Amino acid sequence: MEEATPYDAGWKLIFKVFLPDLVRLLFPAVWTMVDWRVPPQERDAELLRIVPESQTGRRYVDHLLSRHAATPN
Repeated sequence: MEEATPYDAGWKLIFKVFLPDLVRLLFPAVWTMVDWRVPPQERDAELLRIVPESQTGRRYVDHLLSRHAATPN
């Protein structure tokens, strides 16, 4: 059995630290719809319930966050 290697740990840290900046750069329309003052909720447990086979084998998405929508001015 192959051991898991944490190649994506650096990417996860980058996304966690720079998420607002990355969304603003890559998806400016989405950035304006998010209330960035409210911390994100991690939804990894929900993701595992949706795709239980993601616990083993190749995974493409293994971290899920939810954000609050910004209220219109």
